[in-house]
Amino acid sequence: MFFPIFFLSALLLPGANPPASPTKTQNVSVLKYAGVSPPKPELPKEIPPPGGKCVLLWPGFQLKPAPGGSRFFFLFSTTFQLQSQDLAENELKILRLLAPGCSAWQKHAWRDLITRFFQTPIEKVSFFRDDKGTKLIVDFLYKSGSSVVKPEITHLNFMNYYLLMVDFPPEKTPTAQPTTTPAPTPAK
Repeated sequence: MFFPIFFLSALLLPGANPPASPTKTQNVSVLKYAGVSPPKPELPKEIPPPGGKCVLLWPGFQLKPAPGGSRFFFLFSTTFQLQSQDLAENELKILRLLAPGCSAWQKHAWRDLITRFFQTPIEKVSFFRDDKGTKLIVDFLYKSGSSVVKPEITHLNFMNYYLLMVDFPPEKTPTAQPTTTPAPTPAK
């Protein structure tokens, strides 16, 4: 009985436990990520050569310089016939791109592109295969409350790869409306 009372008093009495010593901060260098910018990305050495089966090798995102906007880009091993769909259910809005006969490279291309903290109407981009495994699905999830903006979709041949770019215009920021204060009512 003595041990539990002593143990509880040590936990409950202020000053019974000495405060933890402050942790020493370490100097950590933080490098600025320069990102990539199509159509001249520096291709990682491990990317498979162009041609052959259609494979998404490298998805990416960048903010565009003034006047702004955002770009999502996708480097594929070969060309394909792009299909698109607009999906909506309640507040959920999605732009779906379909790449028939394509898959994604296991090393890098299955990870979501999380963009909710950037000036773009897109919350994130996700990659899936259809049920039959015959199409790569690329879903652009619009941010909640943002209007659906149609992107400009372009493509080009780049170093024998197929570069698909999806550009969104700059987001329109709501302008501050002046508020009027009602005139004070005279006191009677």
